[in-house]
Amino acid sequence: RALSNEETTAIHSGLEQYAEQLKEKRRNSIAHGKPHLAPLDGLKYPHWFIPFCHLAMHTGLRPGDLASLTWSELNLNFSRLTKYPEKTRHHADPAQVDLTLNEHILFVMTEWHRQQGRPATGLVFPSDRAKRLDKKAHLRHWAAVRSLAGLCDQIDFYALRHNFCSRLVMQGVPLLAVAKLAGHKSADMIERHYGHLCPNVAAQAL
Repeated sequence: RALSNEETTAIHSGLEQYAEQLKEKRRNSIAHGKPHLAPLDGLKYPHWFIPFCHLAMHTGLRPGDLASLTWSELNLNFSRLTKYPEKTRHHADPAQVDLTLNEHILFVMTEWHRQQGRPATGLVFPSDRAKRLDKKAHLRHWAAVRSLAGLCDQIDFYALRHNFCSRLVMQGVPLLAVAKLAGHKSADMIERHYGHLCPNVAAQAL
């Protein structure tokens, strides 16, 4: 299903609270015996999960595709994201996600790019060891944000992808177009999981 406007607002609030929580934790660590740690107060995004979550909300990318995303795939100069999803990239004729970034997510990712030293290549969300994130690395951070947002446990991180697809279907975007944006070769999966949202669109059209 699509997330409600209230749930989406709560997620944004949770991300902001999480950022402040991390900054406060770092201040306490510096004040209590760890002066070697770098302060986080001057950073818009004190943790990779925050832009990671924003990008998930605006693109519907799976966590694995976000973890493997590179700066050559995320072209900020042209406001464009192009990627072969991990699930199909080894197929003879893989699906490709090709998205235009809106102003909000372009601002988020441009600021994250600046924080990272404006790299030309490499992972967008590297681990602390500059390697690819573990496939479950996002889960505990999502749990923290969800708790701060006051959302129920049933709303998992994958709900952001469901919301992306659901919103497109509800707006009357053709199912094949939704499939392409979500990284599917055909509309079968979209019709099977999101087709129940179409009758409302049909009624509005009539």
